[in-house]
Amino acid sequence: MKKFLPLLTEARPDILCGDFNIPRGTELYHVLADCLYDNIPPEYVSSIDPVLHRVPNLSLMIDYMWSLERIRIENVRQVCGVSDHCAFVGEVSLTGRTLDAHHH
Repeated sequence: MKKFLPLLTEARPDILCGDFNIPRGTELYHVLADCLYDNIPPEYVSSIDPVLHRVPNLSLMIDYMWSLERIRIENVRQVCGVSDHCAFVGEVSLTGRTLDAHHH
């Protein structure tokens, strides 16, 4: 995290998705949540596929769709059966100021 945070601050990605191996509620989760918005609805408590993962019925939320404050990912839903981790899909919505020309 010590190496990642400076890169995150410099790059300021609009959206950052993937497997972070950081369970919700942990100290490292809160470090990221202080600078990015977690778009995975709280009712989803695990991103591990209960069938395809090598540890059946493991319950951990470690995959995220982070975004900057001005962007929200709405209508997020979970799709299992695609990998050992479930996928999340949603619709990107700009909620704040207009993005400058450097953002796509």
